[in-house]
Amino acid sequence: MADDLQRWWRQKREGHLALQQNCVSCKGSFMIPSAVEDSERAARARHCTDEGAKAGFKAACIAFVASSIPTLTAVRMFPKVKASLNYTGQALIVSAGIFLFGPYSLYSELLHCFRSNYS
Repeated sequence: MADDLQRWWRQKREGHLALQQNCVSCKGSFMIPSAVEDSERAARARHCTDEGAKAGFKAACIAFVASSIPTLTAVRMFPKVKASLNYTGQALIVSAGIFLFGPYSLYSELLHCFRSNYS
C-alpha cells in the first residue's frame, strides 16, 4: 500500500513539475524549449543571483557601519555602557544589524531581477 502511494505521488509530482517547467519556459506556447533557450534562462538566473549577492553584501556593509559606529561611540563615551557591554555584547549588536539587513536586501533584489527578466 505504501509503495503504491509513493509511486503515485512521484508520478503526480513529476508530471506537475514537467507542466510547470514547460509553462515557465514556453510562456504560453505549446512548443518545447530548445537547448539555447534553457542556457539563456540559466544565464539570466545566474545574473540575477550575482546581482542579489552584490546587493546583499552592500547592505551588510552599510548595516555594519551603521550599527558599529553608535555602539563603539557609546562604549567609549559612557562609563555605564562601558561597564555593562563587553566585547561579545558589542559584536552581537553589530552582527544583529548585519543579519537583519543583508538577507532582506538580497531577497528583494532577487525578486526584482527575476520579475524584470521573466515578465
